[in-house]
Amino acid sequence: MQLNPPHYLAIEMLVSGESNKAIAEKLSVAPETVSKWRGDLVFQTELKSVLKANQEAAITRLHNLSGIALETIEKIMVDKEAPHKDRLTASIKVLELLNIRTVDAVETASENNKIIIEIEPGGAR
Repeated sequence: MQLNPPHYLAIEMLVSGESNKAIAEKLSVAPETVSKWRGDLVFQTELKSVLKANQEAAITRLHNLSGIALETIEKIMVDKEAPHKDRLTASIKVLELLNIRTVDAVETASENNKIIIEIEPGGAR
């Protein structure tokens, strides 16, 4: 099958999470038609390609945001005016990112201002 504009619209809607029935209604075709399209190898290949491109774009966005997130955490951690709980939460997040598991950190910190951590071999969780 050669893809045409309705096929591409259906692919966009599928990627957005719409059902076959909703897509059929919007494109004025029978739901069975959408099911048939989904069974076609060319359609499936294009759908997978769009899904992969969207996933790669999302990963790129997350990587771009990670620097901002780390700067934000760092600002909270070094801000002596920030509430103790916020600084502790930021510290715990850093430890989690390093695959260091915190154990009862909030309760322990509130009792005697200490944090107990466990480091699992190989950084496994």
